Amino acid sequence: ESAQKADLIVTGSLITLDDAAPRAEAMAIANGRILAVGSRADVDSFAGPATKKLDHATGAVLPGLVEPHLHLISSALVFDGVDCSPYTNKTLDAVLAALKTAVAQAPPGQTVVGQLYDPSLLPGQPDLTAELLDTISAAVPIVVMNASQHFFYVNSAAYAAVGVTAETPNPPGGDYGARNGKLTGIVAEAAAMIPFMKVLPSLTPEVIAKAIAGIAAMAAKQGVTYVHEAATGAIAGVKEVDLLHQVFAQPGFPLRGSLSLWGENLDAFTAAGLVPGSGDDRLRSQTIKWVSDGSNQGYTGYMRENYVGRDTRGMANFTPEELAANFAKTVAAQWPIMCHANGDAALDMVLDAFAAVAKQTAWDPGRRHRIEHCSLLHDEHIAAMAALGISPSFLMNHVRLWGKVMRDDILGPARADLLDRYHSVTAAG
Repeated sequence: ESAQKADLIVTGSLITLDDAAPRAEAMAIANGRILAVGSRADVDSFAGPATKKLDHATGAVLPGLVEPHLHLISSALVFDGVDCSPYTNKTLDAVLAALKTAVAQAPPGQTVVGQLYDPSLLPGQPDLTAELLDTISAAVPIVVMNASQHFFYVNSAAYAAVGVTAETPNPPGGDYGARNGKLTGIVAEAAAMIPFMKVLPSLTPEVIAKAIAGIAAMAAKQGVTYVHEAATGAIAGVKEVDLLHQVFAQPGFPLRGSLSLWGENLDAFTAAGLVPGSGDDRLRSQTIKWVSDGSNQGYTGYMRENYVGRDTRGMANFTPEELAANFAKTVAAQWPIMCHANGDAALDMVLDAFAAVAKQTAWDPGRRHRIEHCSLLHDEHIAAMAALGISPSFLMNHVRLWGKVMRDDILGPARADLLDRYHSVTAAG
């Protein structure tokens, strides 16, 4: 009989994902950790007077799922916003009607927030321009987040609230949306979006913490037990890390997790004493996040060739020299790099930056650098990643949700065939 007693014993058909013993009958748990997995007889030795038992005789028990890329803070900012998704609203008119209702119900002067707008999945792929949003209200600020979280759609009142005019210079790596002396309402990339985040009514620690609890409950309902927050500190720096630790430490919070810290605030994180692995068993800082380009379905992923029917290749958030310097600084501080790259030209630039750093430093493939989304992969990209020990992290919804529009309207068939090449990278090791 085991000296340590379990808080909980779970029985049923357990799927372990261990090739040596893929199935088990029971599992003993104490203090949030697994003590034993095996037969009922083996695990029964961990039972004590206070042990609870949970029998899943008719179902399977699986390991918790891992969500490798989500944005808790930015999602929390719009968590209670108007649902502008193409699944709820099948047309642009339906989206505008939902926003009009929200404006009518909003407290005087409060910014109206929308979320999940995705023109690529609506008829005609209509942008939510400032001109359109001004027809709802030119006085109440309106800020709608694109489903990719790489864009805001804003009206004239929102521009005025943050002090952006058609003459305001774009920040490096961002675009306020001025064209031909007029503000379009389409604000691209974090550097330009962050000023608008700071006027959202949800930007308080209490509201954000409550929203994250709601997001966590949704994740847990789907079987997710571990999440990776993929851009921590972009808005409020170290304060975001502190807030997330407070939230994850709350009794009953259903998730564990890790953080990718916003690269442009690396000096602040270093000054605060954060190093790889800082944190505890609930939440740790794991990587430094860089974003090399935008969103393919938003036409800002950085491409070698123009998008179908458009005179643009997207946008790079850094020059090649800037990105290589950022990578070198990150590696020198002993952090793994997690770099967002969607377009094939962005992947060229990112892999060149990795290669340059590998030549300059003692390169450690075991540090597990990775490329997020890694969408448009050519064979030479796969070979370079294999040589450097860099992992891809695919967003498979590029195929599942946007595959048809990518093929027919955004990339064309040849480039769409390069999306999310899971089999090819697996074969390459």
